[in-house]
Amino acid sequence: MFNVLFIVLIAFLFLDIFMIMTGLDFNSQIGIAMAVAFGIGGNQMYYVHVEKKIKKMLASGCTRKELINAGGFKWSRFFAGVGFTVVYLIIAVFISFIFE
Repeated sequence: MFNVLFIVLIAFLFLDIFMIMTGLDFNSQIGIAMAVAFGIGGNQMYYVHVEKKIKKMLASGCTRKELINAGGFKWSRFFAGVGFTVVYLIIAVFISFIFE
């Protein structure tokens, strides 16, 4: 799932560079579009990911308890997602200072 976050952050970086170089500013329109897209597609994408994981685990013969323990919240994943976002923000601010 982190590859999707990484791709989105890279796309935002290129979009930021494009907006800075052209002088266009359409952040609010893109923000609304991305919120709608992630709201609609994010849950579906996660559902498909979990469904594949469950099928793979059931095919390997794991028990119900192992299946339940495989899910849940992991702090390491949370901090990795926050870390990717912070790195994006640092790079975006750095790029804006370079081009302005």
